[in-house]
Amino acid sequence: MLAPMGCGILAPVFDSLMTLCEAALGRPIVVGQRRRSEDESMVIGLLEGTRSRTACVNCPRATASALDCALCSTRIMLALTR
Repeated sequence: MLAPMGCGILAPVFDSLMTLCEAALGRPIVVGQRRRSEDESMVIGLLEGTRSRTACVNCPRATASALDCALCSTRIMLALTR
């Protein structure tokens, strides 16, 4: 999906982000069909900075820290591909 847009390098970045989101939620991410799911909207909001991690998920400190790092890394990588 990302390779045709020249963004194949982002695949492992998003893989880590989604894995850490699932760890923080304590369950798999729910995906929407015709509309975005609440989980998908949450991830987008976290990346855009319109939602705070503390308001979205309640998880152990170590998991929260890892998720925060993944969010920052993903933002950086997205900025570098523009």
